[in-house]
Amino acid sequence: MEREILIVAILAAAIKAGTSILYATLGEIFTERSGILNLGVEGMMLIGALGGFMANLYTNNLVIGILVAIIAGGMLSLIHAFLCITLRSNQVVSGLALTLMGAGLSSFLGKSLVGVPAPNYFRAFKIPFLSNIPFIGRIFFQHDLLIYLSYIIVPLAWFFMYKTKPGLHLRAVGEDPATADSLGVNIYRIRYVYVLIGVCFQD
Repeated sequence: MEREILIVAILAAAIKAGTSILYATLGEIFTERSGILNLGVEGMMLIGALGGFMANLYTNNLVIGILVAIIAGGMLSLIHAFLCITLRSNQVVSGLALTLMGAGLSSFLGKSLVGVPAPNYFRAFKIPFLSNIPFIGRIFFQHDLLIYLSYIIVPLAWFFMYKTKPGLHLRAVGEDPATADSLGVNIYRIRYVYVLIGVCFQD
């Protein structure tokens, strides 16, 4: 019995801890599918986290915090997109530079906020019936809204990428941009859009 409780606790904690990585991974998949390698994910996540936390702290509004996090990370992603898509700079150098900048800037600006509790956060709740399933229910269905959304977003992302026309355009731009361009697909627009979409997932 104690072993089962321990296993359930570990697996449930793994799902909770891994959700933020899952969202970042989904965002990076979309970005890389468009042909842009984004090694600045960590820096964008840190800046987004700092911006979201500060907005949540000073406005006491969770929705505003989320929006500010997306905007803050989006600003860094636009820099990366401009450098890599418009100026055609080295994607690895640009990404690593943004990671270092994001890590340093968030550490400097957030130093005074270390240890300050968040006024609002997503609270866990049990899904009726599903949370009562032995073993599985306690692992998967006793979390917060963002974790439940990840269960839905993953298959939707797959469906969008492989079963829709915009998803086909995305893959074509990343795999063979010359052919996509000859078919009238706007490569620059699609790459800018998916770099930004990638950051929305990450933040």
